[in-house]
Amino acid sequence: MKFKSLCLCTLGYVTILLCDHFNVNMRLRLNLSVVHDALLY
Repeated sequence: MKFKSLCLCTLGYVTILLCDHFNVNMRLRLNLSVVHDALLY
C-alpha cells in the first residue's frame, strides 16, 4: 500500500513538472511570435 501511494505521488509530481515545462515552452513560443511580429511591422 505504501509503495502504491509512493508511485502515485511520483507520477503526480512528474505530471506537474511536464505540465509546467509545456506551459513555459508555450509561453516562450507566444512571446517569440509576438516579438517576431513586432519586428516585422
